[in-house]
Amino acid sequence: MAITSISTPTQSLDPRFGLYYYPDTFHYREADLQAWLPEMQDLGASWLVLRSELGRAIPERFLRGLKQAGIEPVIQFPLSMERLPVPKEIGMLLDVYARWGARYLVFFDRPNSRAAWPASGWVQQELVERFLDRYIPTANQAMQAGLVPVFPPLEPGGNYWDTAFLRSALQAMQRRRQESLLQTQVLSAYAWTGGHSLDWGTGGPERWPQARPYLTADGGQDQRGFRIFEWYQAIARSVLRHDCPIMFFQAGQPTSPAVLE
Repeated sequence: MAITSISTPTQSLDPRFGLYYYPDTFHYREADLQAWLPEMQDLGASWLVLRSELGRAIPERFLRGLKQAGIEPVIQFPLSMERLPVPKEIGMLLDVYARWGARYLVFFDRPNSRAAWPASGWVQQELVERFLDRYIPTANQAMQAGLVPVFPPLEPGGNYWDTAFLRSALQAMQRRRQESLLQTQVLSAYAWTGGHSLDWGTGGPERWPQARPYLTADGGQDQRGFRIFEWYQAIARSVLRHDCPIMFFQAGQPTSPAVLE
């Protein structure tokens, strides 16, 4: 994973480079921290993406150990799309994470993918609006706790085309008067290569204006590659009139995992 446009807690580490931890919540013991922290420091990582459950917090000692080493934890909540998050379920946990020094939280994962939704939810109309009904209250809770909400990474392309989903979501948040959220939140993107070279899509929609959802003309290029951030940033500038910080997840991975983790 690489991250860009986010300030780093220490100047000695590269703010653009971070790592994923285990895709579960079973490796947060003191022994795990002692085993992996030297490896992360040797690699120069300044970020670590951690999975969190609603019913159990990542231990304070683990988070503080990372912070003391100059590594910023990015906490990921793979919340379910089957129901609206219950404020009481998450509010106390957010307060705890804020007290322990966490800053960035990612809510949900690939909401533009059919696999993220129950079958009955996917076929209903206004998918973006129904996602925002889940995301906005949770993101505002995070801000109230002093945390920075991260808009979830979308499936590049996806069953609901990712650039169209992102544009609709930002426009809908404007319409809902979520000015504070739009000024605070960070965007994110899965920077998979899609089997292309690393410069695929360079220049964004300004260079490739013929790119359309679900259709890339012969000889054309689109956002489905490592340079996806240029396309997302163009959408942010178009809708919000300013750039947004963007986190890259799984940068350089050839393609999507087989299933949503």
